[in-house]
Amino acid sequence: MAKIPREKAEVTRAEKIGKLTREATDYLEKNDGNYKRILGDILRTLEELVDRKGWTIHGRVKSARSLREKILRKGYYKSYEDGTAVIDELPDLIGVRIQCLLNQEESSAYELLQNKRVSLNEDGFSMYQIRAGVDMALLLRNQPEKQKNGHDIYRIEGRYYACGQAAPVHFELQIKSMVHSFWGELEHSMFYKNYEYFISQKILTQSMDNILAQLDLIDRELEGLQNNFSRSKPDRIEEFKSVCVSVIQKEYQNKFYGQYGCEMDLRAAYWLIVEIRFNNTRDEEKAAERLSEMIQQCKNIDFADIQSKISDRIDMAKVGPDIKRCVEWLDKLVKGNIYWEAFFCIYVTLKQDEDFGYRDWIEDIVKRLLRLKRLNYFTADFPDNDFSESILHALIFGSDGKMEYFMEEKKLISIQEKISEALKGSVFERFEQGCGQGNFDKDSARKSVFLWTECLIHFMVNGYIKRKDMEELKKCLSKENIFPLDMAGEQILECFDGADKLSGQKAEEVYKKLFVWEEEK
Repeated sequence: MAKIPREKAEVTRAEKIGKLTREATDYLEKNDGNYKRILGDILRTLEELVDRKGWTIHGRVKSARSLREKILRKGYYKSYEDGTAVIDELPDLIGVRIQCLLNQEESSAYELLQNKRVSLNEDGFSMYQIRAGVDMALLLRNQPEKQKNGHDIYRIEGRYYACGQAAPVHFELQIKSMVHSFWGELEHSMFYKNYEYFISQKILTQSMDNILAQLDLIDRELEGLQNNFSRSKPDRIEEFKSVCVSVIQKEYQNKFYGQYGCEMDLRAAYWLIVEIRFNNTRDEEKAAERLSEMIQQCKNIDFADIQSKISDRIDMAKVGPDIKRCVEWLDKLVKGNIYWEAFFCIYVTLKQDEDFGYRDWIEDIVKRLLRLKRLNYFTADFPDNDFSESILHALIFGSDGKMEYFMEEKKLISIQEKISEALKGSVFERFEQGCGQGNFDKDSARKSVFLWTECLIHFMVNGYIKRKDMEELKKCLSKENIFPLDMAGEQILECFDGADKLSGQKAEEVYKKLFVWEEEK
């Protein structure tokens, strides 16, 4: 057989490439409208699957120019005789991109696609229904994949199935952040399809790596900003409160140092004042108003007149019976504890009500303490106000005058859960039933609830149980017992053996008798 001249062989190959590209581009242009309709279906489906604020989804059908370049670059002319087959099997005939804001969100978008698939087909593709008779398939495995440049990319094989369609239409889905999209486009334009020779290509590659490192740094900064702004409303209100605490500390700390001649740790006092002022504040605008008010009020500090009021005696006959016990408690603390005195002085200067006297201030603080949200989680379990009031007062007294106690919300919630668990059944029912009977000693029943709760708090917070509290509780129960307790039979007082309080193993033993009903033991 005669050998074909090299020139003839090259012409033949060129003719084959020309024929293949013409057939492929003609077929592409002929079906362009159909491919764009398919692209629209894919985009709408993905928008429903990964609907996130700030994310965008866009796509394109491959252009004729790009197609001709790919046939050459990939060598399709070696394996295809028919241009229509090139189009039918082209993996990125349609290209789609999910563009998220931050690098870390790429994996989130991928996980959303995994979680929202309808089924897996026999080839391992995740299936999604576009509409009746039309489905989308994504091969969600081995992602992200490594690129030639060593960087990761989410590049996913996709297929579009429709009734009456002989074969699926192929598409490629990429997931990229803004940073990776920008860098990818830059690299694509400079290397991927730029066929000019660069003598300094090594230097250019190194520069591109440096650019990517800077872009990643920007991404991390953007992520920090997003985390800050996407925090929940309660978190943002907590920030306002933290600022308030800092403002008060800045304005008052040196004032107390000058007065007492030493450093005082008043963080709990600052915090408690802010907690009282922000109690039940759920609106950010209100929180901002509170902050603004407190900043202004901190400018007017004059302790002399306020401290002179502390020596005033409170006429308890003028105090309401519902808060009398707590007023006595706070009055004693303010007069006898330097930290509560400081708390009182700060509170009054911030509140700035000239019509108030000492008793008015003490009553105001007590009422606000009793309304603290963190002390009122239990109230939903006890609709009777008298019963709830006894528990609430015990929660106040259980602090033993330590302001730090009010800061420990998790522990307070745990205490209230234990109280509700123990009392909302038979104990509360007996109280309610007894209130409807003429011979029921309601005062003794309420006091026993207070004492029992206070003892529980002392044990859970401090790990001890006081004999004096046990003696009072036993006395109340002898008059009206709504608890499943027999203190005499259990010989609880005998456990003290003359000691004022119990701790350790002995306190544990009394706890089981006093706070764990028989069915729980």
